[in-house]
Amino acid sequence: MEDSFAITCDEEQTILSSKMDKTAWVSIEKLVACLNHDPSSPANGQMFGWMSKGYLANARDAYGWRRAIERIKEEDLAAVIARYGEGAASLAKSKPIMLKIAGEITNALIHSYQDRHRISFVQIEDVDPSGSAT
Repeated sequence: MEDSFAITCDEEQTILSSKMDKTAWVSIEKLVACLNHDPSSPANGQMFGWMSKGYLANARDAYGWRRAIERIKEEDLAAVIARYGEGAASLAKSKPIMLKIAGEITNALIHSYQDRHRISFVQIEDVDPSGSAT
């Protein structure tokens, strides 16, 4: 079983994104890196600060991800991956999945910025109905 990860709000102790396998999160990183081969794209380093524990978003974070969402909508992801993404996960070619993940990242960043709440990207333990961790 793959480990699940999500973005959480530290102050509210709530999960702000879907719980997804590490593969999905790695795929969005690889896709953004491929899209950022274009000089008009935001820098990779600025895009992934939210992956650190206790991150407090600024206004530029959400704008960068909104721009990334527009690029994902516009681009032929398979072609972008073929051009720049040596070894990039095939999941990065799925426009609906990448848009979903990018949207959830954007929403978490907006939550952090507007409410001044710190967010963290953490591993989430799956819990079965009997109450024991799986």
